[in-house]
Amino acid sequence: MYIDYLLNYNKKFGNYDVSGSAGWVGHTIKGEHLDINADATPFNAQLQGLPTRVNFFDVRAGQMGGKSKGKSSEWDRAWLATGQLGWKESVYVDASYRRDWYRPFRYFKLSGVSKTDNFGYFGFGANAIVSNLVKLPEAINYLKYRVSYSEVGNSIPNFAYDAVDENLQTGAIAGSNYSQFTDPRPEKTRSFETGIESLWLRNRLTFDLTYYNAVMSNLYMTVSTGTGLTKNLNSAKVRNQGIEMTIGYDFKPFSWLRWRTSYNLSYNNNKILKTAYDEQGKEREIEQVVAGVHVKYKEGGSIGDMYVRDYDRDENGHIKLNTLGQPQFDKSGKLVYAGNMNGNWQMGWSNTFNYKDFQLSFLINGRIGGKVISITEQKLDYYGFSERTANARLNAEKNNVVAADYGNVPGMVLNDGSGRIVPIQAFYQALGAADGPADYIYNATNFRLRELSLGYTFRNLLGINRNVSLSFIGRNLFFFYKDAPTDPDVSLSRTNGLGGFEVFNTPSTRSYGFSVKMNF
Repeated sequence: MYIDYLLNYNKKFGNYDVSGSAGWVGHTIKGEHLDINADATPFNAQLQGLPTRVNFFDVRAGQMGGKSKGKSSEWDRAWLATGQLGWKESVYVDASYRRDWYRPFRYFKLSGVSKTDNFGYFGFGANAIVSNLVKLPEAINYLKYRVSYSEVGNSIPNFAYDAVDENLQTGAIAGSNYSQFTDPRPEKTRSFETGIESLWLRNRLTFDLTYYNAVMSNLYMTVSTGTGLTKNLNSAKVRNQGIEMTIGYDFKPFSWLRWRTSYNLSYNNNKILKTAYDEQGKEREIEQVVAGVHVKYKEGGSIGDMYVRDYDRDENGHIKLNTLGQPQFDKSGKLVYAGNMNGNWQMGWSNTFNYKDFQLSFLINGRIGGKVISITEQKLDYYGFSERTANARLNAEKNNVVAADYGNVPGMVLNDGSGRIVPIQAFYQALGAADGPADYIYNATNFRLRELSLGYTFRNLLGINRNVSLSFIGRNLFFFYKDAPTDPDVSLSRTNGLGGFEVFNTPSTRSYGFSVKMNF
């Protein structure tokens, strides 16, 4: 349930415009569930006979059923106020303040852990239409400058951190799995942004540029303790800064032809400023391990940094092999940096052509940088179903390449500079079963035709100024460039630390359709 009350004010005083709003907002989520569990097929406990009925959904079926129920509640409240002062419709200054109340912090206040259950955030900004204030070169038709600073809060998870559990059979009380939360605080993001918007050459050329710097502090995280409990911390801090740029042009070479094009480019730099620390001030090791890939969160690094085991190598840098011709991996625990799963650069290029009543438009976008891990490709190599294992077998058959030291089976040249020939099947089975798929980390850079549209407008088809537009639309049609064997933008999850993994995911969808638009 969402409720808000707002009071707005607008007034003009000569060259000045004043506006403001104040109010209250509330958001409440309540839930209640009742679960009844029972076996769907009757059977006896000793499994001495086959059931006479299957898929018989009844609490009498099988063993004794179980029933559980529960309730959940989450809410947040806020008072807020904003105000803006404008001068000659050219200069604007605005400010805002917000006071938030969160349910978890009400719990902490009542339990004596926290002194307050509400927190304040403010923001301010200014923008000026420079082209209205000073005389600019004739080529510049419009120029606006803007700057702003803002704070945004986010509550920690809504848990009863000190809740205990009672065994109804024995009466025993089990304590909370969480250790004491000593200094709970909401997460806070402080953002600074500045930039320009401009029109040039009789409003045909557009150019926008933005710089931003956002620092997220008091980030909530959990770490394990030596006592087996989970410790809650608000100590992490992460910075994102970067630029966004858009440039476009509206070409009109002929009265019957128009071409509008726009190119967007963005760059983001992510850096972990602080993580979690023990009582002595030593940084705790925080990582996720997925299929042998260690996604580490450590001070000075970036979210998405990946580390893997390398091959075990001799003094010449050659891969060590066992008696079966299989590669050996470093067992010392040392990990090597494999890259970051997040790309720093993103781009998009849109184009629209109008020729009489025809319209053609397309969008090309790209991701530059980052890594993707294909666990699917690793398993296909293990079973010999991948394209590269097939190519290796075909090459061995065509050129009579055999691993003479390993039973004269089909072989391939080991790509480590040693010139050795290893058995294809044994080698790829070792790679496919390895805990640490360094060979399956690919460059995530890709450029694709995201959308293509071709349309025609039947003018006055339904009467004067009553038009019908028919368009054919295709989306995610093909890649211009892609290094990975899968779509780099299809991942296991959007959760931090899982965005770069592809594990037998459903392939990305290519779609075709028609659009009809009628103007009455």
